[in-house]
Amino acid sequence: TGSLPEPDTDLYGKTYLNLESEGVETAQKYRYVSSLVTTGATENLNYTSNTPVGGDNYLRVTDQKLKVEQGQKVTVKFAGRVNGSDDGLKWCLGKAYVDWNLDYVFDASTDELVMEVGTLNAGTDSIATGCTFILNVPEDAAVGTSRFRMVFSDAWFTHPGPTGGTAKGFSIDFDVEVTGSNPGREPEKTYADYRDQGVADEPDGLDVSGIEDVVNGNGNGVSSVSSLYPTVATDVIYFNNVDKAWIYTVDGQLVKYVNNNPESVNVSDLSSAMYVVKMQKGNVVRSQKMFKK
Repeated sequence: TGSLPEPDTDLYGKTYLNLESEGVETAQKYRYVSSLVTTGATENLNYTSNTPVGGDNYLRVTDQKLKVEQGQKVTVKFAGRVNGSDDGLKWCLGKAYVDWNLDYVFDASTDELVMEVGTLNAGTDSIATGCTFILNVPEDAAVGTSRFRMVFSDAWFTHPGPTGGTAKGFSIDFDVEVTGSNPGREPEKTYADYRDQGVADEPDGLDVSGIEDVVNGNGNGVSSVSSLYPTVATDVIYFNNVDKAWIYTVDGQLVKYVNNNPESVNVSDLSSAMYVVKMQKGNVVRSQKMFKK
């Protein structure tokens, strides 16, 4: 008998180049961060590259780590010029995130969104020549190893946020070690919470517009997910009585997170497969299976 493979312990969700989008080859060849340098940190980053990442255009840098202290102000300078090409990151919208409370989620509605650059439907020269921003480490940042993520996506499309597929984009991650003696902000979830522990409901086999419903979303006060809605949209799932939700692969990897009482979420970037949708309402957490065709 064989042994099970080790689980993927990277819980920050996937960010990747949408290989179905137009211009994929251009992104794989010309769109990547060529330099990123920090100053003012306990231990700074000094990253340079003249080599395309290719594939899904995602890179996790593991030979460098940004070390910061609570309350520190760190200057970050990056550039996307690639061998003189004019088809690089300057044609993108860029956003950067840091998980300050160690809950394995980049919450763009808080100070975890640390940088935005670019103009919709236009190029931004400074992204190519050198763009600078200040990374303000919160006084109550949780102490431990977190993540710094930059996501670029073509400026003629909606930016996907910290996870999901980019259009002609590029994403890069660095580990961030936070130190300090101040009480750190509490995470809403811990590592253990991101592994599915329960038994999800069995599918009912209802097929609507590419999404197979598991449980009809009409339970009074009970969290549920469904593609049944007065106006059915392909690749959109709808929530009922949900404060926040997490979507996992069946092996427990987080692929999408939504909060702020979501009514729906687009899952067109997810592959055809079975998923587990974990939903929270108040202090009650409930899971359902969902098959995306």
